[in-house]
Amino acid sequence: MLERGVEWQLRVENLERKNRLLEEELHQAERIRQLWDNAVRELKAARTELKTSREFLSRVLTSIPDPVLVADSRGRITLANPAAEGLSGLPGQPLSGRRILRLLVPGDRKRVLRHCREGLRDGDGEFFIQGSQGVRCIFARWTVLYGSRGEIIQTTLVAT
Repeated sequence: MLERGVEWQLRVENLERKNRLLEEELHQAERIRQLWDNAVRELKAARTELKTSREFLSRVLTSIPDPVLVADSRGRITLANPAAEGLSGLPGQPLSGRRILRLLVPGDRKRVLRHCREGLRDGDGEFFIQGSQGVRCIFARWTVLYGSRGEIIQTTLVAT
C-alpha cells in the first residue's frame, strides 16, 4: 500500500510539473500573440502612412509646372510628372520605363554620363531633347544620389 502511495505521489508531482510547463508555454504563446498583434497594428499604420505619403507626393509632383523626371540606378525613368510627358514629343505615351538618356541627343548623353562617372552630385545646363517633332533645347538641373559604395541610386532631373 505504501508503495502505491509513493507511486501516486510521484505521478501527481510529475503531472504538476507538466502542468507548470504547460502554463509557462501558454504564457509564452500569449506573449508571442501580443507581439504579433502589435506588429500587425504597426504594419497597418505604416501602410496607411505610406499611402498618405505617396498620395501627397503625387499631388506635389502633379502641381509642379516644370517637367520632373526620376530615374533609377539603371537610368530607367521611374517617375515623371505630367509636365514631363511633353519632353518626348509623344503626347499620351508614358515615360516610365524608358531610359532617361534616350531623350537626349547623343552628344548630350556623353556629357551626362561623364558627369556621373566623375561622381558629381549636381549639375545643370542646356540639353537638346530628341522628340517626334524634332530637336528642341531645354535647360535642366539634376541631382544624382549615390550609395555608400559610390553607386548611383537615383537621378532627379528638373527641366525649365
